[in-house]
Amino acid sequence: MLDKLAAIEAKYSQIEARLAAPETYGDPALTGGDTDAYFAPYTAAEFSAMLQTENITWLLVAKADEGFVTSYHTLFTDDLAAAESGPALYKVTPEGFVPAVTLQKEAGA
Repeated sequence: MLDKLAAIEAKYSQIEARLAAPETYGDPALTGGDTDAYFAPYTAAEFSAMLQTENITWLLVAKADEGFVTSYHTLFTDDLAAAESGPALYKVTPEGFVPAVTLQKEAGA
């Protein structure tokens, strides 16, 4: 019984730490009932590592709301500027997520 209580307390401490992190994108379970199913409790570093681990090469940002921009803008080479006016496609690279429009310009398209 004490082991279970210790495990619950450890999990609660992890949740508290994530809530205190400035770059945590709110999860409904962590943000007091927000019902947006697309929220996830990843820090920018965790989100980037997850994409790299899963071999994601392209990322489509359909809508960049304020929470997403605040949490993840540093991962994008354009600070998510391409996604301000609508959906934007980004190439996932180790140096950052590069807007496809930039890649087209560099290629001379």
